[in-house]
Amino acid sequence: MYKMQASKKIDVETASVIITNDSADSVETTTIRVQGKLHKPLFKQHYFEGSFVIDGIEATTKDWQNKIHIMKHSNGVNMGGLLYSAAAAPHVTTFYGVIYFDDDFEQINIVTGADWIGGNQKDSLYIVTGTNYGQAVETQDHLREQFDRDDWFMPKARDTQTN
Repeated sequence: MYKMQASKKIDVETASVIITNDSADSVETTTIRVQGKLHKPLFKQHYFEGSFVIDGIEATTKDWQNKIHIMKHSNGVNMGGLLYSAAAAPHVTTFYGVIYFDDDFEQINIVTGADWIGGNQKDSLYIVTGTNYGQAVETQDHLREQFDRDDWFMPKARDTQTN
């Protein structure tokens, strides 16, 4: 019996922005570095295994990163959970988010809580590829369109799709 598995080596460093509450005034520039393999085994769950580092989010540089299990795939866009745990027991979660990305990791959208960068826990935090707010909105619009108009994107960017 054949054991077919497609895997793709990933080595990407991309300019990104951190945005709080869909506010263009809150934009902070950052860099995302992704190294590892995107696995797409036949008839099994797809996943990314490797290193996913976001400058400015300390947990992504010092804690243990779980595999990114792809929960849904639509039109070339993957959706999964980005999760980091403390290396020492009791291995509490130190950072988590919902992540959308294309197979090349050229377009990335991460949604989490602003408390991960010292903000209010009730505020939303978006980490998106691009060098400014406008490019981040374009990235999100493209990913949203490819991913069946899912709701885990900035509201203002979502409004541009409905008007």
